[in-house]
Amino acid sequence: MALVRTGIVYVDAQGENVLHVITTQSGAGTIISDILALSNADEVFNWEAEETSVSPSPVVAQYPTVRVTCQLLFQDDTGSIAKLYIPAVHGDIFLPDNVTVDPAAISTLIGDCIGNLTAGSGAPVTMFTGGQLWQQKINAIASLQVLNP
Repeated sequence: MALVRTGIVYVDAQGENVLHVITTQSGAGTIISDILALSNADEVFNWEAEETSVSPSPVVAQYPTVRVTCQLLFQDDTGSIAKLYIPAVHGDIFLPDNVTVDPAAISTLIGDCIGNLTAGSGAPVTMFTGGQLWQQKINAIASLQVLNP
């Protein structure tokens, strides 16, 4: 039997969102209902599919961590925007300033997004407006457990 992965996006009273991914044997419908009965947040949406096996082969390069991303901005005819992120981005898609995205270097991706990627308004995007390198700050305290023999 294939495992089932479910992604659930929750929203809180402050408008903040979080994505939780859970794995089940047969689907998460009742689990989501149980979580919602115990939570002050509410479900925005979810999706579910059988788990697919892949063989990842990440590359050590200029930006090897997923915390360094490229943020791409698109917009629809009304000016509503959509953001798309490329994790552990290739360094060769940037202009010489190493921050600004060169649209020519991502022309295939731009073409695939126009008319398909959806802006906040719910309409498909009609243009690429720019992109830049974006590094996520780590807001955590690292600790190391030391064991004395």
